[in-house]
Amino acid sequence: MVTTNKESMRRRISALIFFRVIFVSLLLGSSFVFKGFERLPTYKLFFYLIVALYILTIFYLLLLKKIKNFFKFAYTQLIVDVFFAITLIYLTGGIDSWFSFTLLLIIISSAIVLNKKAGYIIASLNSILYGTLINLQFYNILPVLSGEYIKSEEYLHNIFIHIVSFYVTAFLSGYLSTRLEKTERELEEKEAL
Repeated sequence: MVTTNKESMRRRISALIFFRVIFVSLLLGSSFVFKGFERLPTYKLFFYLIVALYILTIFYLLLLKKIKNFFKFAYTQLIVDVFFAITLIYLTGGIDSWFSFTLLLIIISSAIVLNKKAGYIIASLNSILYGTLINLQFYNILPVLSGEYIKSEEYLHNIFIHIVSFYVTAFLSGYLSTRLEKTERELEEKEAL
């Protein structure tokens, strides 16, 4: 049974790595196809972020064969993903960024790869970091790269909507993940009979 759980966790982490490669490739590809990112003042940084994600993904693949504690390895990847997503959001406009959905994808991934509790932990980390980013922009500590001033109503509404969506996503993906695990256990028990 322990081997089955380890193999299951290894498969889920492999799927997470594969999904990251697909997402980063689509992101990179779209930046070249649509040429919209070239107008960003942070275009080079955006490109370096994508390259860093590719390098990190290769590093994760190499480590996957040597890692013994898959749970910590998965948590580490998801936390690093959150920091990369926050950086991506900042580089593409902060409060105006269209990439805030990436934080939702990370919450869903954490619930599927790990468990319901991980979904809530990642949702909390997302809330803290996203709120911090928007606060730093609102108080002009970090520049708003889109060049627009943030109105206080928009600022509060944006943070509220994002935090609510993070926790709703954590709840729903955790619920589905729990149901999936229960179904898998029932199937294993039936096969054992």
